[in-house]
Amino acid sequence: MKKMRKILKKLIRSSKGCYDSIEVRTMLLQFTFENYKSFKDEATLDMIASSIKEHESDVAVDAFGERVLKVAAIFGANASGKSNIFKAFKFMINYVKKSLEKNGEQSLIATPFAFVADLEDFVSSFEVLFSVNSKVFQYGFRLKNHEVIEEYLYEREQDTKKEKYSLLFYRRPDEIENLVKELEPAQALLELADNKVLFLSILKNFKFGTIQEIYTWFEGVSLMDYGEGLSDEEHIPFVIDSKNPLVNILKTPYRKQALEKFVRAIDAGIEEFGTMDVRNGSSDSELGNSTKKEKNFILTFHKNVDDNELSPMLISHESSGTRKLIALYVHLEQVLESGGVLFADELDAKLHPLLLRYLINMFHDPATNPKNAQLIFTTHDVFTLDKDNFRRDEIWFVDKDDRGVSELYSLAEYKQENGMKTRNDASYGKDYILGKYNAIPNLKRLTEESVQDGE
Repeated sequence: MKKMRKILKKLIRSSKGCYDSIEVRTMLLQFTFENYKSFKDEATLDMIASSIKEHESDVAVDAFGERVLKVAAIFGANASGKSNIFKAFKFMINYVKKSLEKNGEQSLIATPFAFVADLEDFVSSFEVLFSVNSKVFQYGFRLKNHEVIEEYLYEREQDTKKEKYSLLFYRRPDEIENLVKELEPAQALLELADNKVLFLSILKNFKFGTIQEIYTWFEGVSLMDYGEGLSDEEHIPFVIDSKNPLVNILKTPYRKQALEKFVRAIDAGIEEFGTMDVRNGSSDSELGNSTKKEKNFILTFHKNVDDNELSPMLISHESSGTRKLIALYVHLEQVLESGGVLFADELDAKLHPLLLRYLINMFHDPATNPKNAQLIFTTHDVFTLDKDNFRRDEIWFVDKDDRGVSELYSLAEYKQENGMKTRNDASYGKDYILGKYNAIPNLKRLTEESVQDGE
């Protein structure tokens, strides 16, 4: 590995096609995976809009005239596999970004579908179709026994009306085929790399324009997991630190004003934000129950009930719901500013349904989302599941059969028992609870369960 890094440094210095820092807009078109956790068969989350006509303004258009969704909501019962879609997506993003640096770490090991007789020869696959400005790429890889057995990268041709793709590279174990000339300087490194390392992870260290564009898409993905019981501070630390994105917002006047406008709009009771360092003369008594161990503070300011003057409070003393909203806003601002992808697991946790609707509208509204950022999230919140909030192709369900196999499907394509698709004037939430789309818990009385067990 040391030898590989030395050669890598030399090749990086000699590589051409430097990629200038420019405004980049990215979108996810499709995510496809197979044999990962509860998903035994291939599943595709398709962000390409269907031909349905409702909420036309909620759809973005890419450089090829393709209509792309800005929002996707994934519903399903507990343990149905909703979070496994998030985890599969997270696994792919992290594998691309970290397989070279963190080769062999447990977090980069794919977990296959478990309920089969032989797990030794499992093959898991991951693929994304995405756009970066005026270009569209298709990238994917397959893993067998935790090693890369296939990896490929295509770019959509721009001079043809039909959808046609050119191969940029095709990787088999220990060899590269159809490598375009631009990427040839990196070919020698594959011979020195472990079979657990992706070729794209190697290429990201070069200044190849195409690869830098592609890697910009992976960097533009933001992942938030509220399904693992993480505290809000683990998403955004509420301490003064130069690397804390919340602190950077507070240091920029227009960004600070936008945050304050947001918390006032959602009625969080906060008027302003600030920072304070007790080493610069402030006393603990000014901050209520703070301790001397806390040296650097991020503060919220609330109006006094008697004179409307503003009083400071440690942000750590806000409710967990308020802290989540603030942490969430930081991620929202970043993705709305850059036009990237935000994938959140259990986004509705600790959020009032009206607040969730407010966030969905932020992504639908071109005024607040001019760069077509995308929000993908898993949820149990049926309150928002209606025709006013979503197009039918934005609504996705996950159902698990009696074999433990999960299936992903959209409301736009789902056919009910009578063979009919769902009309756009249907009561989505009510029908979902009634079991018309499946993907709900199959609940039994405890007495019924005891009878089936022969007790």
